[in-house]
Amino acid sequence: MQDPTIENIRKRLTRLMLVSIIITLTLLASVVITLIYKLNHLDNHYISQQTIELPAGAKIISQSLNQQTIALHLKLRQNKEAILLYDYKKARILSELLVHMTP
Repeated sequence: MQDPTIENIRKRLTRLMLVSIIITLTLLASVVITLIYKLNHLDNHYISQQTIELPAGAKIISQSLNQQTIALHLKLRQNKEAILLYDYKKARILSELLVHMTP
């Protein structure tokens, strides 16, 4: 025959362990559900494939991205340079700036 005090402590520890396991499984399930939700509801608004028409013979020297604007530094024919500002969310050219070098 076991001591009633020890038996009472064992029951309490068993209950505590069961409650801890239930809480852990509930939190784990909520994390998994959140991950599945986020993966299924990705905001694909920003994912796009676009083509920018560049002048014939133009080469990209450098580029810069600022929020929704792409700035392309271009080397044109006859050693001229230009900066092209493109809004990729609206899919349109904002501005084309010709750069003239003075000696």
